[in-house]
Amino acid sequence: CKFNVEEFLPDRIKVTINISEKRFVLTEILPIKIKAEHFFGAAASNMQVEAKYTLRAVDFNPEGYNSYTFSDSTKDFPKKMTDIGEGKTDTEGITAFDLKFPQDIAPPSALNCSISATVKEIGGRAVTSYVERLVDPYSYYVGIRKSAEGYASINEPVKFEYVLIAPDGKKAPVSELYVNVSKIIWN
Repeated sequence: CKFNVEEFLPDRIKVTINISEKRFVLTEILPIKIKAEHFFGAAASNMQVEAKYTLRAVDFNPEGYNSYTFSDSTKDFPKKMTDIGEGKTDTEGITAFDLKFPQDIAPPSALNCSISATVKEIGGRAVTSYVERLVDPYSYYVGIRKSAEGYASINEPVKFEYVLIAPDGKKAPVSELYVNVSKIIWN
């Protein structure tokens, strides 16, 4: 039997990320407030703060539409970490950032935004906190499903149903939809 004995130093700072508990739209600017406080109660003032975010694609799954697919499998969206900024906490242990997303992205469906805030003590020890929020890059999502179960038969028509759903889960008021149907032939 082999084991290691190591010293453990508990965190001396508590880091809290304050951001609204809601779904965000890609075009919104997200105000982020980070608060650092010592566990014995005083504000952790004049501490170095780094904020970052990571966007990753997630499926849009509105309630009541479980049999529909709302994702475009032809779009690739690699997960990427991006700096929001650096700053120092004020006398109350607070610093703030505005998160603005790039507008030139086209993910396959909705996005999960993981925000991290790292506060560094004077000696270099760091404490990191995380929050996650959903971000909607589209004003509505197109859901599609095959009308009948099972595989398609050769030379037989296949019917599909579609639905347009807004990020709040309600049907989107869209009057027209352009549909492109492709035939894939496997050898």
